[in-house]
Amino acid sequence: MLGSEKKDFRFKSESSGIRLDLFLQSKFKKLSREELKEIIHNGSVLLNGKPVFKPGCKLKETDEIAVSLSGSDDRAVEPRNIEFKIIYEDDDIAVINKPAGLMVHPLSRKDKTTLVNGLVFKYESLSDLSGPFKPGIVHRLDKDTSGALIAAKNNAAHLKLASEFKNRRVVKKYLAVVEGRIEYDEGIISKPIGRDKFKRMNMRIDDAEGKPAETYYRVIERLSFKQNSKIRPYSFLLLYPKTGRTHQLRVHMRHFGHPIVSDLRYGRNSDLISRQALHSYYLKLQHPVNGQVMSFKAELPEDFKNLLFNLGLQDYNLILDNYTSEV
Repeated sequence: MLGSEKKDFRFKSESSGIRLDLFLQSKFKKLSREELKEIIHNGSVLLNGKPVFKPGCKLKETDEIAVSLSGSDDRAVEPRNIEFKIIYEDDDIAVINKPAGLMVHPLSRKDKTTLVNGLVFKYESLSDLSGPFKPGIVHRLDKDTSGALIAAKNNAAHLKLASEFKNRRVVKKYLAVVEGRIEYDEGIISKPIGRDKFKRMNMRIDDAEGKPAETYYRVIERLSFKQNSKIRPYSFLLLYPKTGRTHQLRVHMRHFGHPIVSDLRYGRNSDLISRQALHSYYLKLQHPVNGQVMSFKAELPEDFKNLLFNLGLQDYNLILDNYTSEV
């Protein structure tokens, strides 16, 4: 991370029309766009000698930009005693069972109740390659998705893990309960995913401009729930994403006609569970330092267990033992 002192940087715009935040992102490659927006909003950027507070301000050729960055003592994530379970840890990595409802990292200094706040509280050393708001973070889970997530305690481990994820050598298996009865026992959903042009926080199937995305599914159990004298069908699935697109599993299941139960963004609310029924159950990877192949399981949280119980599935642990082999 940056040192504890303030550091001042000066640049001159080489062209007209570029946004201020995008220009700064080209200069500070380790900082995310959200982090740079925060720096601008804090008045730490001068444009031709005057503070500028609009990230989207368009620069002119020869504009002079001055940036004052606080060191890690000022910009570090605030340590907070956040409750989470540790599946495994050593000097290089920590594997966490993230609770549902917990954001992985803050988007700005205003966010103080995230997994990263808890990691900073617990560990003296974490990697800093993802920027000051994401110490230790190599990959992420959605806020309302529970389960296994790996954090890096140093940069060497981070680099190796990032390469493993990028080259799709990390095996990730999720458990989900979806609406409806899926006919076939297994299959592959292969549809490109891109950002929704109207709802920018959402993703969608985009055959023209989307990035390739592939999800393998296997039906573990077909279940049902009686409500108001009607029998409603559900399917308990193993989901294995071969790629790692934002909201991939949620978008693919919606497209497949079987949205994840209680997914408010891509489906509908359900009385059976208060958040999307999606859990990162299994990770298999090569240890970034000693090279050992390791696998981890994240125990199901109580709300997911209650969901399965209400759908009539009580011996799920015995069933799940059959779904940790390579697929």
